[in-house]
Amino acid sequence: MAISFMKVIPQRILVDLSARQYGRIHPGVALFIKQEMGCYDRETVIRVMRAALDFDSKRLLGNIMSPTLVLVGEKNRQTHSQAREMVRRIPNAQIVIIPAAHHLLNIDNPEAFNRAVLEFLTSR
Repeated sequence: MAISFMKVIPQRILVDLSARQYGRIHPGVALFIKQEMGCYDRETVIRVMRAALDFDSKRLLGNIMSPTLVLVGEKNRQTHSQAREMVRRIPNAQIVIIPAAHHLLNIDNPEAFNRAVLEFLTSR
């Protein structure tokens, strides 16, 4: 569905929609998205989206033996079940929900993000 949508919408509009969506969450992100996404042509964006949507590594997660930190934004609820599934499948994994954060955790709540990462790293 997302790929079909992207094939008919002009690249400029895709960039503007993404920038507007994330720009509402954090004003500085809109410019960043416009700069980054604006560098790619439609075919590249579609290839990236297809790779992201088609790739399924669930069966490989049990092979991860390193301590693993899974971070998820409190307000990015559509990723919570995926994060819990990752923690269930990865031995020695833990989840931290970053308060007041959406998809861009380190930008939405940098203090909580940094604290979670530092606590994880220093506890090892």
